[in-house]
Amino acid sequence: MSIHGRMEMNNRETLEIERALMWLGVGGAREKAEKMYGFLSLVVKHRNWGRLLGRGEHGPLMGKHVADSLCILETMDTKQGQRVADIGSGGGFPGLILAIARPAAFFELIEANRRKCSFLALAIGRLEIENARVIPSRAEEVPGESYDIVLSRAAGKVKQILPVIMTMLRPGGFYLGVKGTKEVEEEERAARTVAGECGGQYVGVFNPRLTEARGRVAVLIVRKRGADDT
Repeated sequence: MSIHGRMEMNNRETLEIERALMWLGVGGAREKAEKMYGFLSLVVKHRNWGRLLGRGEHGPLMGKHVADSLCILETMDTKQGQRVADIGSGGGFPGLILAIARPAAFFELIEANRRKCSFLALAIGRLEIENARVIPSRAEEVPGESYDIVLSRAAGKVKQILPVIMTMLRPGGFYLGVKGTKEVEEEERAARTVAGECGGQYVGVFNPRLTEARGRVAVLIVRKRGADDT
C-alpha cells in the first residue's frame, strides 16, 4: 500500500472512531480517536506478541474490537478516581480503549501472559496513557475489594469467573462483561444462579445501541451487594 493509501485509511478509521465517541458523548473525541487508532496500529504491528489478534484479522479497523470495548460506555458510569480492572486484558480490549476514553478513572490491566503484559506496557508508554498500568497476575491473586468496576471480554465463563470477580469488587461495585449474543442467554442463566451464591446481585443484560456493536454483543451486569442491601 502506498503512503497516500495508508494516510487515507488512517483518516477514515480515525473518523469512524471519532463518530462513535461523539455519539457516546465522550469529550475530546478527535484527540482520543487518534490515540485509539495509534493503539490499534501497535496491536497490528506487534500482533504476534502472545497472539494479540486472531487468525484472519487484518488491519486496525473500526470493527469488533473497538466497538465491543466502546459499547461498555453505555453502561459504565465512571467518576474521578474510581479504580477499574480489566481481567484477562489480552491485547488491551476493552481496558486500554476505555482508559483512553475515560481519563478520570484509573484502569488496571490484569493479564497473566508475560508477552501480552510486555505489549500492554509498551502501548501504555508509547501512547502516554497515564491512567492505566499492567498487573502481571491472575485475577485470583489480586487483593480483595480493590475495584469499583471489573470488566471482562473473552475471559472465561461466568460460572468460573464471577466468584473471583465478586471478591475483587468493593461493596456496591459492578461487573460488566461483554458477551457474544450466541452465548449471552446461557451466561445470563449462570449469572442469575451464581451471583447470589457469591455476594452478588444479578442486574440484567444490556443490548448496546452503538451501531457497530448492536446485534453482535451484549453487556452482562452484576452488582456486588453492600452492607445496606437487604
